[in-house]
Amino acid sequence: MILVVLLNLRGVRESGVAFAIPSYAFMVGVIGMILFGVWRIASGHEVIASSAQYEIEPALGNLGVIGLLFLGMRAFASGCTALTGVEAISNGVPAFR
Repeated sequence: MILVVLLNLRGVRESGVAFAIPSYAFMVGVIGMILFGVWRIASGHEVIASSAQYEIEPALGNLGVIGLLFLGMRAFASGCTALTGVEAISNGVPAFR
């Protein structure tokens, strides 16, 4: 987190350039996984996750008010983190040219 703060303090263009490499690596990874899945389907393999047979047991009945509060705070923090990453990259769009 401190690294993101320091990069954002350097300015929009500099932070955009710094975030370009991980952004491109993420895009290559996602596209690679999609192509691998398409290749597996095209070659006749069954595409099922190894954890597909696991059963999910809901635990919300045992959380109580404090547990629900922490669950809400975690969801909010995850959303803020995702929004911060997207915002930092979108500010540096001119650096992607």
